[in-house]
Amino acid sequence: MKYIKKNRKSDEKKVVSTRIRTHIFDAFQNASEASKDHGYSISLSDVVETALITAVKEFAEISDVDYLSIELDRLHKEWEEEWEKEQEEQSRKRWAKEEVAMNEHYAQKSKEEEKVFEEEIEKNRIKQLEADQKAVLELSASELKDYQQKRSDEVAEKKLKNEEIIKRLKEEHDEDFKKYGEDSKYSFLCGNPPR
Repeated sequence: MKYIKKNRKSDEKKVVSTRIRTHIFDAFQNASEASKDHGYSISLSDVVETALITAVKEFAEISDVDYLSIELDRLHKEWEEEWEKEQEEQSRKRWAKEEVAMNEHYAQKSKEEEKVFEEEIEKNRIKQLEADQKAVLELSASELKDYQQKRSDEVAEKKLKNEEIIKRLKEEHDEDFKKYGEDSKYSFLCGNPPR
């Protein structure tokens, strides 16, 4: 990244207005112009910054308080806090994206499974209709009565099993709802920690 750089707190600049004796400022401007002919550059902001750093360091030697280090530490702490916030925000966005993707995946998977299940039910229903039709055509009256009783018992047993499965699934769902909240079913299945 040749032209793009991340803005840092330490890069922030402040406009400082100050009075400098005219002859010193004129001498500086003349030196700045002449420095270009020799392949150098003298920048007022660089000179002021260097002078301020030197003054603060000189005062630090006298007072044993390094104000420049204090400010740099403060800037570093602010930068770390800002970086942590950015990381948390990106992490939150990533989790939200993954959750949406997983929900879509499970919804699609559920539709596919439902379709397969319905096809299987239809196939079994047709098979059973053919068996029932064959029984009606081939069995005697007493055998047909026994067959119909047997079929009636099978249907009742299937109905009972289905009711038990529905009841168990409802209890599991209610338990998950109490434990993890409303949208937890997919979150929990996806391995996302409950909020």
